[in-house]
Formats: sequence, C-alpha cells, structure tokens
Amino acid sequence: MLKALAVGLAAGVLVILAVYGTGEPGVREVVRWTARPSLLLFCAALATEGRRVSLSGWPGRAQLLRGLALSHGVHALAVTALAVQLHGQNLLERSSPVAVLGGALAYVFIFWGALRPD
Repeated sequence: MLKALAVGLAAGVLVILAVYGTGEPGVREVVRWTARPSLLLFCAALATEGRRVSLSGWPGRAQLLRGLALSHGVHALAVTALAVQLHGQNLLERSSPVAVLGGALAYVFIFWGALRPD
C-alpha cells in the first residue's frame, strides 16, 4: 500500500505541476491537493482504532498511519516550497507562534504514530 501511495502522490504532484507550472500557483495547488489524502488516511486510521479490520484488501492501522506520515511529509515539503518561493511572507502573514508550534507538534505525533503504530 505504501508504494502505491507514494507512486500516486508523486504522479499527482507531477500532473499538477505540469498543468499549473512550478511557480506559486502550481505549488499552491500541490499544497491543497496533498492535504486531501492526509485527511482521508487520518479518518481511516481513526475508524480502525481499537478494531481488528479483516476486510480483504483493507490495510491495517499501521499501514494507514505510515501512509498518513508519507502523505503529510509530501504536504510539508509543498508548504516549505511555497514558503521558499514567497520568501516566507505568506507564512508570516497567516500564522502565529502558537499555530507553528501546534503544527510542529502534530507532525511529531503523526511521525511517532508511523514509527510506533501500537
């Protein structure tokens, strides 16, 4: 599942950048697009919390959490690329130290869950 997700994310990012370009509009679309699989994987991981899912082809909770970390890692790279292109202006205008700390803490929990899903 992780390989398929990685290939799908890479293909999606490449298609978006081919359509919108590698400038600010293209990177903004990548940021928006990479947030969607993260939300879906997060909801699926929550839905399987404490349950043994035995449906054929349905990934286990550990795979969902690893997929969430992969998806959100790509999302973080896109946000960083946008910040670099805008010289940090967008982040400075739209965020506060509390929001940055909260986001960093969320990433710590996401990656911790991928490393230790149980």
